[in-house]
Amino acid sequence: MSDRLTGTYTPGAGDPSITAVQTDANGNLIVTGGGAGALDIDLKEVNGSTTTSGAGAVAAGTLRATLASDDPAVTALQVIDDWDESDRAKVNIKLNSGVAVDIGTGAASTGTARVVSASDSPDVTALQIMDDWDESDRAKVNINLNSGVAVDIGSGNASTGTARVMLASDDKAVTALEKIDDWDESDRCAVNVKLNSGVAVDIGTGAASTGTARIVSASDSPDVTALQIMDDWDESDRCKVNVALNSGVAVDIGSGTISTGTQRVTLATDGVVGACQNTDDSAIGTKGLSITAKGKTSQRAAVSDGDAVQPIANEYGELVVSGHTFATRSIRVEEINSLSSKYLGNIEASAAGGAANTYSYYIDMAGYSKLGLQFTITPVSGVSTLTIHGSMQDDLTAPASCTYQDITNAIFGVASYKATGMALGAAGNLGLFKYIKVQVISTGNDTWTIYSKKMY
Repeated sequence: MSDRLTGTYTPGAGDPSITAVQTDANGNLIVTGGGAGALDIDLKEVNGSTTTSGAGAVAAGTLRATLASDDPAVTALQVIDDWDESDRAKVNIKLNSGVAVDIGTGAASTGTARVVSASDSPDVTALQIMDDWDESDRAKVNINLNSGVAVDIGSGNASTGTARVMLASDDKAVTALEKIDDWDESDRCAVNVKLNSGVAVDIGTGAASTGTARIVSASDSPDVTALQIMDDWDESDRCKVNVALNSGVAVDIGSGTISTGTQRVTLATDGVVGACQNTDDSAIGTKGLSITAKGKTSQRAAVSDGDAVQPIANEYGELVVSGHTFATRSIRVEEINSLSSKYLGNIEASAAGGAANTYSYYIDMAGYSKLGLQFTITPVSGVSTLTIHGSMQDDLTAPASCTYQDITNAIFGVASYKATGMALGAAGNLGLFKYIKVQVISTGNDTWTIYSKKMY
């Protein structure tokens, strides 16, 4: 039997696991895909290596294939292989919307691609600089002419870098040149003259400055003649001047009353009537103003309201002030805040039929040093007890909220009061307290009255 099968083999009907196969004349197996009865081959290995499929790197099991010479991919690869600097890739780029990408200069459209410059791109850095331009930091531009020569700046001679410009017809320079063109004897040039330093020349009257021009007077000038006369002045031939004030009025001379010709002057600080040379607690000097009072031994007559009046002193030069009595040579002092106004009396409590309870009455001792209390307690159905308490708490706390201590025995020498009596704090130590609290503990329907008097 030959080991090569030629033709077509059809399996028997009794063996459904065998599929028909077909070979060519040389015995090569023909494999067809598709319809019923066709052979499906699961190629797992090639030359003992597992076959590869799908995307990935080349391996031992990757099948080698050769494209046909007229395959479009071969043609395209041949074109790519010929690309160089003289024949670069020609690509028609379109955006996602299918619109061709704009090329060359022109306005933005739907075909203009959107790009983002890198954060370290030079154009981004340049735009950031431009974004910061303002009046304090303007654009710095190096301007060149068409010939590539830098433009002349500042003053200087014309050169290849001097830009050619045309002045506008309403430019001030054009107007000025038109005026210059019209100058003649009837309309001469009006010029603002400046010195070599660029300072405008002083005109009119005024003090000398950097703008004052230096001149030389002619030998026959009147001012030269006058200066020659002044140069000859001496003790035997003094200057003869008629002095007049700015208003043109002649200055007053000799004694007389004030007029428009009287000059206003300032006294010298070292003059007899100048500034006072005397200082406190030092030997008196001979210069300076002094006050003169009228010496009197009795009250002077009154002047009219609003009239000027001369100060009065006694015969010893002692100034007389308000309240002075000439007969006793004393000054009467009016008592504005009498001592009697420093006593303050008050009824602290007047209770009748007080139920059994504790009653407290508060006395503010601010500004006072002494305190006297008089109280009357009338028992009805019980025995009420009166005690006195003190607080030095001076922190704006309300009297009823302050902390108190019983001072009845310490100040007044008794533990408490149960009937009519008096508590006198005349030593002044009650002034150490901010508040005094008089406390009555009632055990029945007793009645009581409490009087107080504070003294400064």
